[in-house]
Amino acid sequence: MPLILGIFVFLNYSYNFVRFGTSFDAACKMVKVNQQPWFNRGLFSLSYIPYHLSVVLFKLPGVISDPPYIVPSLSGLSIFLTTPAFIYAFLAGVRNKLALACWLGIIPVAFLIFIKAGTSWTMFGYRYAMDFYPFLLILTVRGIGKEIKWHHKLLIIFGILVNLWGVISINKLAHFAWW
Repeated sequence: MPLILGIFVFLNYSYNFVRFGTSFDAACKMVKVNQQPWFNRGLFSLSYIPYHLSVVLFKLPGVISDPPYIVPSLSGLSIFLTTPAFIYAFLAGVRNKLALACWLGIIPVAFLIFIKAGTSWTMFGYRYAMDFYPFLLILTVRGIGKEIKWHHKLLIIFGILVNLWGVISINKLAHFAWW
């Protein structure tokens, strides 16, 4: 086990040395915090949590006055819009060890993400949620149960269509909103 850990530490140090000329991660030091409006309280602050929560949970597409009228917002979209089946994660509960472990994996990761300035410009969905999606996926599967019903399929199909709409709108038609 120490050998495997040592290999990954070596690879991380080597990667940082190639990027920054030092074996330590210097990316945060390169950010011009006082020159960017989204860092108005520094790189990390508890005051950023409400904004992150509003994006990850409730952010809807942009509305414009010209066709196609509804466009993806590049500042993020709710994960329940891009992957509506995640709603079933809440049915997994916390009474079994796997579900509890998943929630205990999501909460600290999400907390660290939510105190960071900015939501990662530009994206479709909520980019940083990828850090806890594996746990959320396990919870969703447990919440759905052993039998996939029509409403499960409906939400999965809706999520696929939303993501297809995002890919086509942004990459092929250049229809999007910056906000």
